[in-house]
Amino acid sequence: AYGKQYMASHKLNIHYVRNKLNVGFDKNVLNIYMQAKGEYVWFLSDDDEMLPESLEKVLRVLMREKPAVLYPNELGRTGEPMTKDGQFIDAVSYMPTGLGIKAQVNKKISLTSETERIAFVRLASFISCCIVKKQNDIIPMILKMSYNGTGLVQDAIMSLVLLNNPTIYLLKTPSIRMGIRNSFSN
Repeated sequence: AYGKQYMASHKLNIHYVRNKLNVGFDKNVLNIYMQAKGEYVWFLSDDDEMLPESLEKVLRVLMREKPAVLYPNELGRTGEPMTKDGQFIDAVSYMPTGLGIKAQVNKKISLTSETERIAFVRLASFISCCIVKKQNDIIPMILKMSYNGTGLVQDAIMSLVLLNNPTIYLLKTPSIRMGIRNSFSN
């Protein structure tokens, strides 16, 4: 009900699907991706809140920059944004090699290594921080994989999208506050 009210109040042309049966997280995410009709898919969890003016901000960046993946940034349960010192996001703050991967915010980034691709998939794996370009050619590959019950199908989608177009955009200002409402799934 909340999703339908939000869409109606903002005059949005968003495709809303509610399954008759609980198909599980992974199958639900995959169904959303396969049924999406637009250029981008934003997976939103039912217990997260889209912050004021974030939709307009996200749409402006998608239209202007056209990244394969957009990380909309988030306010965690502590209310702190993921942005460090206002300029960078730690995709991976520490690796066994002693190196980390930082990325500048509000800039389209071309990923240059497999390590960067995996790091950014990991960063954006929180479901409401996953905005990906729709690529129908990856659907057969995803259907061949067995993700049922893993909670990782959105990571596979992001990873395959980034293999085809290794560009990501990280918003500085958070667009999502995670886990603030009771789940609407119940």
